Amino acid sequence: MMMTFEELPETEAFEPELESLEPENEDVLVVQPVSVTASVNEDVLALPLKGRIEAVLFLTSRPLKLDDLAAHVEASIFETEDALIELIQDYGFRDDSVLEIDDGAEGYILQLRADYKPLVNKMIPMDISVASVRTLSVIAIRGPLLQKDLIEMRGSSAYDHIQELLKLKLVHKKREGRSYMVSVTSKFHQHFKLKGDKKDLDVSMQTHQ
Repeated sequence: MMMTFEELPETEAFEPELESLEPENEDVLVVQPVSVTASVNEDVLALPLKGRIEAVLFLTSRPLKLDDLAAHVEASIFETEDALIELIQDYGFRDDSVLEIDDGAEGYILQLRADYKPLVNKMIPMDISVASVRTLSVIAIRGPLLQKDLIEMRGSSAYDHIQELLKLKLVHKKREGRSYMVSVTSKFHQHFKLKGDKKDLDVSMQTHQ
């Protein structure tokens, strides 16, 4: 016997039970996103703050504002400012130092004292900018190193420095994966009369800036 459409039994609508998205415990731990910014090595953070500031000012190719400097050394602005003032005073009391910290409107930078520049020009007869000398010192002390790492330390202007140094045949580079490995040449050692000891190299390169 066939049933007509009107005679079909009524069925309850299917309503799936959904689990509540509300957390059972109100004290739920909210996980914050992790910053992708690379943190300074713990061993480096253990070094004196004044020394870290000096290292950053030595490596930078442009003046740094106080907040930028604090970010680089991973310290508060107040701590960085106090240590920076001490460092400026230290350089001010060093009568035999060829370097000074300039605190111009654009920020802070470690630079050669003006009265020493004629001597340096005599020591470096080739036409090379001070910024390129700084990049060259990083390559000499830290190298061989990848070009991308050098750019991270010295900024995008280091591309121009590398080209200048390549033309002077003070550095050479070779393909290393997607980047280049950069190192100093024998002409560099002949010109600067260096034997390659890293500690002596650091001191000698600073006097050429």
